[in-house]
Amino acid sequence: MVPFWLVVILHTLLFIGINARMIASTALATVVPNQPDRGAFMALDASFQQVAGGVAATAAGLIVYQASDGMIEGYSVLGFVVIGVMLVTIGLMYTINRIVKNSNY
Repeated sequence: MVPFWLVVILHTLLFIGINARMIASTALATVVPNQPDRGAFMALDASFQQVAGGVAATAAGLIVYQASDGMIEGYSVLGFVVIGVMLVTIGLMYTINRIVKNSNY
């Protein structure tokens, strides 16, 4: 069994990492639209983030399930799905970064 204090520390570190990643991606996203359109773009971006979070939670709920013996199953499959999505995201962020660097910003 994992001690509660270790769970709290790991959970805190993961949330710090998530927020650090979001700062970098938001900074990159703010240079994509023209300045007069930036507010509308950021509002749409926030809306899409909320929808994506809902879709991700639904998908995770379909992948992870409780077996008849009471054990929670499907976490390994969910882990591979998350890894795949992260790799696609890295590729997309790299592409966006190249486009921004080559533009006239």
